[in-house]
Amino acid sequence: MDTSTVTGSGPRAGVREWIGLAVLALPTLLIALDIGVLFLALPHLSADLGASATQQLWITDIYGFMLAGFLVTMGTLGDRIGRRRLLLIGAAGFGAASVAAAFSRSPGMLIAALGPVVGGLLLERFWWGSVFLLGVPVMVVLLAVGLVLLPEYRDANAGRLDPISVTLSLAAILPIVYGIKELSVHGVQMPTAATAAIFAGVAVGVLFVGRQLHLADPLLDLSLFGDRSFTVVLSAMMLATAALAGTSLLTGEVLQ
Repeated sequence: MDTSTVTGSGPRAGVREWIGLAVLALPTLLIALDIGVLFLALPHLSADLGASATQQLWITDIYGFMLAGFLVTMGTLGDRIGRRRLLLIGAAGFGAASVAAAFSRSPGMLIAALGPVVGGLLLERFWWGSVFLLGVPVMVVLLAVGLVLLPEYRDANAGRLDPISVTLSLAAILPIVYGIKELSVHGVQMPTAATAAIFAGVAVGVLFVGRQLHLADPLLDLSLFGDRSFTVVLSAMMLATAALAGTSLLTGEVLQ
């Protein structure tokens, strides 16, 4: 049997490539770890900083919302300036933000900076800010090793980054999230600011969609949603992410 038909004709990965893959996996591992330890640390930091119920929701969710808001933007930017360069810039920024979060003095500061077993050990022996310092040594390793092992990649045909579309995408997502959170805390008896934020977000979302349909290089190619396989996979990932987030929260409460 000709193994080349099974394994392919390309060169096999060596030690360098496997170490590079491990380095690329570090940010993903850190995301899962940080979310878990944040749930565990939430009662401690809420008591220390005097965070309200709404602020607690923002502390746990702001990272995910900003990640979702900038995901498409960062993909386009990585194609233009280089994916390795963008990864290393992000690693440096994440490390600095982790230090800032660890020494936050107010809920607002913690919201703007943004492993159950590891988190529990840290909380048992140190103050709650130590959980945010987990990311610092990981980012140091990523910066040191990634610069040497990871190849650079740029798309020669990368589309133009549209700052207006980036602004519109965030201005559509965050007000809707804010409105939903306010309604969940205060109920429909206080609908003024919350419903206004939701309607404003929807209106900006309509503007975002209209702009993408008329741009030669849209930030988000809306024609992708006409592909049935793309839509099914995206829907499945959304449901899986929601289930994972809920499970992580309940797991943290049980371990506490």
